[in-house]
Amino acid sequence: MPLPGSQHPCARTSGFAPFSLFSFCILLTGIAFTPRSMSATIFTWIGEAPTTINFSGDWSDPANWLPGGWPSDPGDTASITLGALDDFTVTLNVNVTISEFLLNTTVGTFAASGRTFEVGNLAQILSGSVFWNGSTWRGNHLVNQSLITAEGSSTFDFETFDQEGTLRIQGRSGSDGIFTSPTGFDNQGTIELTSVTNRGSQLRVTNGVLNNTPGSTIRLAVGAGGQRTWQAELDNRGDFLIETDTQFNKGNGTYTNRSLLRIDEDAALSITGSSQVLTQAGGTLDIQGALNLASITFNFDGGALAGNRPVLSTGTLNLAPESAGSGDFILRGSVTLNGDIHEGQSIEVQGVSGQDGILTSPNGLTNHNHLLLTSIANRGSQFRVTNGVFDNPEGKTVRLAVGAGGPRTWQAELDNRGDFLIETDTQFNKGNGTYTNRSLLRIDEDAALSITGSSQVLTQAGGTLDIQGALNLASITFNFDGGALAGNRPVLSTGTLNLAPESAGSGDFILRGSVTLNGDIHEGQSIEVQGVSGQDGILTSPNGLTNHNHLLLT
Repeated sequence: MPLPGSQHPCARTSGFAPFSLFSFCILLTGIAFTPRSMSATIFTWIGEAPTTINFSGDWSDPANWLPGGWPSDPGDTASITLGALDDFTVTLNVNVTISEFLLNTTVGTFAASGRTFEVGNLAQILSGSVFWNGSTWRGNHLVNQSLITAEGSSTFDFETFDQEGTLRIQGRSGSDGIFTSPTGFDNQGTIELTSVTNRGSQLRVTNGVLNNTPGSTIRLAVGAGGQRTWQAELDNRGDFLIETDTQFNKGNGTYTNRSLLRIDEDAALSITGSSQVLTQAGGTLDIQGALNLASITFNFDGGALAGNRPVLSTGTLNLAPESAGSGDFILRGSVTLNGDIHEGQSIEVQGVSGQDGILTSPNGLTNHNHLLLTSIANRGSQFRVTNGVFDNPEGKTVRLAVGAGGPRTWQAELDNRGDFLIETDTQFNKGNGTYTNRSLLRIDEDAALSITGSSQVLTQAGGTLDIQGALNLASITFNFDGGALAGNRPVLSTGTLNLAPESAGSGDFILRGSVTLNGDIHEGQSIEVQGVSGQDGILTSPNGLTNHNHLLLT
């Protein structure tokens, strides 16, 4: 490549060089650039065509180059290193294929509109700027250490793209700015998506990953308005700054943050469908605005979530142990959860207009902080565990809240050692489900918990089952093994009631239909057997028993 500097050694301000100097320059520049065939020519921009203004002009005008002619052969080299006093522009007004290209001038711009430029070997932008509008630049190796501005639909197709300077993609009146790279590359400088009018700007990588290296920056800026669109797989180890509404929408795209991905206060990042995956692996995902995810997979593998809660509407949420310490989520639609709810994390399952919120865990899990089932419209919210037990440890909370209305449904085997708070009408309805309370299970005054059939079992083993509302049990087994019953009497319609000696001290029951009783009626307990419309009340004890308090048939 040529020796660095503001002016090529063969550049001049006027006239032609003597033959001997010209021959020397050919030899000199032939050494400086990559060796080629003897027919190759090194052209240096002088901008002296009769129609030029301040060294600006068209690529194909022979008077603008030294020696005479213009770079047009696949073996040619073009060097724009003129040290002019004022800004000038070299306009690519033809489609061209050359061997090498150098732009190294602080005041020069290389511009193309609707053109194709091919550089077979090395292309370098060391200083100056490139303005690329609806054009294609392809070749072997591009080094950008200065500024590329891309407008319209522009393609940069290189086997190697060293992006060390600034790459600006901007929308302008009548056209979005669209930058396409067929292959992945490393950003070691700054990439900016912006606009000069209310238009969109997009970055696309067809194959491969865009690596944002440590210390580098990608900005999706407000500009003059318009949507920002990211269609590239991403591995972010630098700063990825979303300052306006943005979409990630590459089919099967994966986006991994390992440093800083920030969404500003008035901005929203949306990722929808197309088998996309967002992974928070390290560093911080800072959501000062909104993160709206729909029908995708969100992996929280490490680092921290800060700011507002992400919203996942349908899809999969994976919580790795390394994610503990932060992470509050809003889940809507049908979402699959893999992993525990770790320390410092919370999940809110929301029913929304037209759609219940349904959270399903294929395997048992532990709640190390907080799980909330609620709604923002008159819709239901549900929690399901396919296999295994939901463990709610001491000091942790599950709330089934009123929200904006709708039923709450629990389809998970339960071992409750914390607080399980039922604040609105709720059903437990897991086939063969077992639900054990060892701490506090409270049913609020205006709420009812119903458990019906399906070989379900409710066990009060310790702590308090506090029934301020209603507990309606039908065709199930209720084990009172210990702790206390408080508030209103549970109603068991058909099924089995088992009273262990450790339950003595509390427990008043209403029994309807055909109920089997195992155990004595202990101190502080009472049983009322009720006949109801269409059904006698029948209490059967397989073995003898002792009434230590009160039995009523009515």
